Amino acid sequence: MAPTHTVLLLSMFLLASSALALSNQEDPELRYCRRQCQQQGRFSERELKECESRCEDPEERLRQCQRRCETQHHDDPSQCAQCQRRCQERYEEERREQRGSERGDILGQGSPEERLQQCQSRCETQHRHDPSQRSQCQRRCQERYEQERRGQQEPEMGDVLGQGSPEERLQQCQRRCETQHRHDPRQRTQCQRQCEERYEQERRGQQEPETGDVLGQGSPEERLRECQRRCETQHRHDQRQRSQCQRRCQERYEEERKQQQERGGRGNDEEEGPQERLQQCRRRCRSEGYSPREQSRCERDCQQRYEQEQRERGGRDDETNPRREEGEEQQEGRSPYFFDQQSFRHRVRTEHGNVRMLERFTKRSELLRAIEHYRLAFLEANPNAFVLPHHIDADTICYVAKGRGTIKLLRGENRRESYDIRRGDIITVHAGTVVYMVNTDSNEKLHIAKLVRTVSTPGVVRGYFGVGGEDPESFFRSFSDELLQAAFNAKRETVERMFGRQTKGAIVRASQEQVRAMSRGGSSEGERRTFGESTKPFNLLSKRPTHSSRYGQLYEATAEDCRELRDLDVQVSFANISSGSMTAPYYLTRSTKMIIVLEGDGIAEMACPHMAGQRQERPEKEEETRGQARRAHYQKVRSRLSCGTAFIVPAGHPVAIVASRGQNLQVLCFEINAKNNQRIFLSGKNNILKQLESEAKELSFNMPSREVDEFLNRQQERMFIPGPEQQRQGKSLKWASILDFAGF
Repeated sequence: MAPTHTVLLLSMFLLASSALALSNQEDPELRYCRRQCQQQGRFSERELKECESRCEDPEERLRQCQRRCETQHHDDPSQCAQCQRRCQERYEEERREQRGSERGDILGQGSPEERLQQCQSRCETQHRHDPSQRSQCQRRCQERYEQERRGQQEPEMGDVLGQGSPEERLQQCQRRCETQHRHDPRQRTQCQRQCEERYEQERRGQQEPETGDVLGQGSPEERLRECQRRCETQHRHDQRQRSQCQRRCQERYEEERKQQQERGGRGNDEEEGPQERLQQCRRRCRSEGYSPREQSRCERDCQQRYEQEQRERGGRDDETNPRREEGEEQQEGRSPYFFDQQSFRHRVRTEHGNVRMLERFTKRSELLRAIEHYRLAFLEANPNAFVLPHHIDADTICYVAKGRGTIKLLRGENRRESYDIRRGDIITVHAGTVVYMVNTDSNEKLHIAKLVRTVSTPGVVRGYFGVGGEDPESFFRSFSDELLQAAFNAKRETVERMFGRQTKGAIVRASQEQVRAMSRGGSSEGERRTFGESTKPFNLLSKRPTHSSRYGQLYEATAEDCRELRDLDVQVSFANISSGSMTAPYYLTRSTKMIIVLEGDGIAEMACPHMAGQRQERPEKEEETRGQARRAHYQKVRSRLSCGTAFIVPAGHPVAIVASRGQNLQVLCFEINAKNNQRIFLSGKNNILKQLESEAKELSFNMPSREVDEFLNRQQERMFIPGPEQQRQGKSLKWASILDFAGF
């Protein structure tokens, strides 16, 4: 009997080994996970076994699979979603097999005591090389036996939270945790925490926040990614709930895409009312991770936009007053020229910083086709944060709006440039230049505003990380192993280790020693650019202002100051409009101006013939066919400006900006097509209309030239002038049109 028993055990061992080898061969995620464990050179033998045993956990393999999908298909949300759905299907199939094995094969036939013995014997066989796993397996056998004795087969968490009020379900769930995990305090605590999270979600009525709150604004792909991120956050302790949540996101995405195709590609804004858009906007403010002050400002913008939309809808309904319809304010939410904070989408986001980029201009309106090659972006880095080396397929003009740091540029072989940057600095990074930077301040964030000009596909910007691993994904991972081994003259294991370790994201935290080391060698204050140099940062705020008065200051960097600005045909300016003051109405002859609000609040008003032309397109055609003269008409575009918003002023469009009372309004401006551009003022001391001859004034205004001169000479300030409230102190003044107030 002994030899026979020995042969039987040996056969079972060989069969189990063959099955394990076959399983490894068929499961690339398991093989990859184990290889990652083996590459961690710091692990002891015991830690290595524990790491490899975790790889056999279905939840761990699901996470590995989903991360692999995000890495391989980060530029294609549809492919990423399909890949993750396959991961989920594989996980659920494996769970079903596992439950069948536990309930059918392990707890087989016979009495509960016999099934307990069978189960424990199976644990001995399957985990004979791993005491920890064997002990956990046997403990589960014991728990299953005790439940079976009580006639309480283990249900899923969803079954526990079944009948009764939320409070009763919470108590049932916690009691079940006590029973199931009484031998494992850690598992018991985690189980009870899941019960409390489920209870709180149920009490808040947020069983499915992903499909309601998150799927609000943006493209279907962006809403899908946001929904899946919310699932990760809300259900990080419950893999089953997280998987169900992500599956609902995918189903909602596919349904939305189908509906969008049926509508011919139209978005949801036409079908939603102002109230729905207001709620979506507020939820977006709460979910973006803003500071309390930024969130309050964001929600205030939502409310103001809602009120303006209500006024506009009321104006359209008033059929007895067509002039009101023609002169009605253009609300920001539909204006092609105004972009709120929610229009800037996250391209990179970690706990140490983020990069947000404005949507493509032509996505908003064909009226912005002239600037389709450009994008606006913000970079925010926490104290001592490090931005990993990367390059993009676009030229970038950077303006340091806040903080200080060190930026490194790798422009070519043996050409590493290092510069200390501070508020007011302008630096240009050409397409393909490898750039990385560190926030050298231990207390203040580093904020950089960017103008990006694409060099490949118009308006499409792509970042490329050579360093990194899974997050950010290194582009080296797209090459074959054989090619990388030859390129780096290294073994496969070394290559995999080099491009597989980074999982912390594109912005990480650096130690004080690392920050000091990287900041050494940067240009100092005395080494800053002088006229004719082409590389070092140019500090805009150190230059003498173009204009300065008690009503505001204007700083301008032109082609004479920076050769790169001349090459890119861009001018950069910074305006500080004093509280309650305004710019005199003006227009630009050739440039399109992009305005970014850095601090404060205010109002922008602009006269636009294109939007009025869209409204009157049919009547104009009818007039032309009858031979009648076409009457010019302008649509007033009015937008409330706040920190983080943007406003576009096309060439030739008269515009004026007023700062709110109580705080200065600070704006950064990029002017495209700057060569031979002029700023033409329409009121104030340098009003161009003053140059008209007396006869031209009489014919143009149909008034005596003396009265016209008196009117044009009343404003003696130039560029920056007192605002409406400063002009009428002591009177209660409704926000009138700036253009009307200035004489239009």
